[in-house]
Amino acid sequence: MENKKITLWVIIVLLIILAPITIFSTSMHFSRLAFEENKNHEFHYNGKLYFYKNDQLLGTYTCENPSGYCDYAIEMPNDSYSLAEREIEESEKITTINDRYVFLIDTNSSQVENANIILYDLSAERKIGEYKKVKDYQVGIDHDYYIIQNQNNLWGVFSLENDIVAEIPFQYNYIGLPDQIDEDTNKIESEIFATLKDEKWQLLTDNETIFSTNEEIVTYNDKYVVLKNENFMSLVDYDEKIILNNLKYINFYNDYIIIISLNNEFYIYDINQNQKISNSYFVNNIDDIDLKTENNELQIFVKDQLEQTIAIE
Repeated sequence: MENKKITLWVIIVLLIILAPITIFSTSMHFSRLAFEENKNHEFHYNGKLYFYKNDQLLGTYTCENPSGYCDYAIEMPNDSYSLAEREIEESEKITTINDRYVFLIDTNSSQVENANIILYDLSAERKIGEYKKVKDYQVGIDHDYYIIQNQNNLWGVFSLENDIVAEIPFQYNYIGLPDQIDEDTNKIESEIFATLKDEKWQLLTDNETIFSTNEEIVTYNDKYVVLKNENFMSLVDYDEKIILNNLKYINFYNDYIIIISLNNEFYIYDINQNQKISNSYFVNNIDDIDLKTENNELQIFVKDQLEQTIAIE
């Protein structure tokens, strides 16, 4: 009897000693198998997507349509409104965001253009939601904002800078930003969003309306808004005071205003001095003009010919 007790205690002690070793060995075995499964770090491998940063695996996604299109989502061309958004000339994939989030399309090859877009969390390996469209203008938006259209065709804005934050709720028929690059981040400026809801245009900052109009918004900065009514443009301030009116084309260039009149006369206007600062040139449209700033000088090219150089501060 005594020998049996001793034997039992020996077995218990051995189990206590060997159990951690067995668990560790098993864990290492499966870790090694996981590593060897995709040893070349391929993005598509065996029905999965593998997301790496350098040699570190950030996460995986199991494709529901491995023989179809299972890949990063594609940003589609902008909607046909007058807002001067950055043009999307070619469809490009939206790649991994902050080593954590990805927008994916997982569908049959024939359904790519109409497929839902999946927002996926790599760290948790789970779907956040499915949407119709997403845009970041291919260069990115400040604060890692993404303008997203939901399944009800309504637009909102997410920040994916850290955790997911709904910056603007899904309640707008359209949301966009003008093509204005922040010099520090080289991304689209995002302090003020243009929105359309129930046929009324609004400018939002911190989700508060700071400007509202029935006319279509073309572009804006922190002081002025360019509006379009039929074929004419006007420049107003945020109190809706008209600064310039009945023009064919208005846009901003640094601290100046680019203008084309109804009779196709192009010139540059200094709004602070309330006067023209350039000569006038007759053009077909804004494509005839190219402006360059160099060494505190503004160069005006008309149809590829340098016509004027203006000293600026």
